[in-house]
Amino acid sequence: MQHPKRPAHTPLGQAWETFERAKEVFDLGYWGASIEVFERAKELFQQQLEDQGVAMCHAAIAAALNNNGKPREAIEHGLEALSFYERIDSKPQLAEQSQNLALMYSALAQNEKAEEFHVKAAENYRAFDQPELAAQNLLTAANLLARRRQPDSARPLFTEAISLFAEVQDPTADHARATALMQLAYLEKLENNSDAARLLYLEALEIFEQLNAHWEIGTCLEGLAAVEFDAHEPAHASEHAKEALRVFRAHGYDEDARRAAANYQATLIAASFSRRGKGYKTRKEDGEES
Repeated sequence: MQHPKRPAHTPLGQAWETFERAKEVFDLGYWGASIEVFERAKELFQQQLEDQGVAMCHAAIAAALNNNGKPREAIEHGLEALSFYERIDSKPQLAEQSQNLALMYSALAQNEKAEEFHVKAAENYRAFDQPELAAQNLLTAANLLARRRQPDSARPLFTEAISLFAEVQDPTADHARATALMQLAYLEKLENNSDAARLLYLEALEIFEQLNAHWEIGTCLEGLAAVEFDAHEPAHASEHAKEALRVFRAHGYDEDARRAAANYQATLIAASFSRRGKGYKTRKEDGEES
């Protein structure tokens, strides 16, 4: 964020000059050294009651500490920065700082805090009309919740992220929307909601086909096959597993093709047993009738 121009000879101007020097040191990769200069700039800003400058210094110190492998100390400064940004109600910086804090908490495997700050970032990105960034944060929070086996909390975040991605007329956002659909489909599969999972995989597949995203097409087909296999529909599962194998082989995804081949064989075996079972049942019924 650009700061207001100040005459260098004023105390506030000196604070901004000190901040710029610290940024130069930071950009050179001397993060530890930059912290000392940012601290000096922060003191000058505090003397002038310049909340924006104080916030920016805390945010910069947090970034430097995090780059130096000190995420716990970084979080302390990140929270201070957030507090000052809230005071001046700067939505763009609130969003960015919340996202940074979420990533720091994730690095410490504090996933509940990471979820909280990803959602907070999304709220602020929405507030200044950045639906794609909002959606990215919601999607990350949704996946963190899904990994912690909290489907009821994850589901609405997935749904909201999908809606926000749809607002953006852009192939990258389309790809992200299809990815979110596929991830929600997997969640529904784990929850044994086979009908919902099937519809979500099909919707994602349609988008990926429009984008010619071959690996994702194969992955969607595998997901569909898995849903149908679990739903005791081996014939349909076999059809989609075979197509997944074909896509992976055709586009050079050898490792995925090996996995898909094993899955396809499993569906063929299941389909064979299913046919035998139906044949036995039919013969038994015929015998009973006679």
